[in-house]
Amino acid sequence: MIALLFTLVLVAPSLQLGPAMGPVGKINIKKLQECPNFSGGQLKMQLAKDSKGQKVFNAQLNLQEDYNNKYTFLVRVHKWTGSEYKKDMMKYEGAACDYINKFLPAVRERVYKLAKVSGTCEAKKGKYDIKAIFALEKDLKVPALPYGTFQLEVEIYNAKKAKIVCLVVDVDSVAK
Repeated sequence: MIALLFTLVLVAPSLQLGPAMGPVGKINIKKLQECPNFSGGQLKMQLAKDSKGQKVFNAQLNLQEDYNNKYTFLVRVHKWTGSEYKKDMMKYEGAACDYINKFLPAVRERVYKLAKVSGTCEAKKGKYDIKAIFALEKDLKVPALPYGTFQLEVEIYNAKKAKIVCLVVDVDSVAK
């Protein structure tokens, strides 16, 4: 699920083609918070810095049921125009595992190793405390990204279609 969040944050903007687009450059996740008016989420994440000053995520995951290939997601992408966010510039939804395995397999492997989980799309019900998760631009398996400032609303649903995660993430994407 944590690998899914990285995938959604880093890849979702690339699915909206636009004039200010090019090779994957520098991606800066500026802010991450739970959605307003949403409580009871199974994932809590915080931005932090490691000893080298690199941004990392710390996560506490409390899975109420086994994570599997039936989990889905919805991302709404808003683009900053200079004075406000243009809402719902794009919406993307799909199967969580397919998305992770296609776009960020290296991050999935890192997260699974930290969580002491094996496989490509499964995790047992339980609590996971995962520290110092990171994703590098080179981990992202897409040919191009749009440049600009975006706000992503990320929702993750379990196999029963119940919303279990809702996060708002502010991110900048710029050329190298």
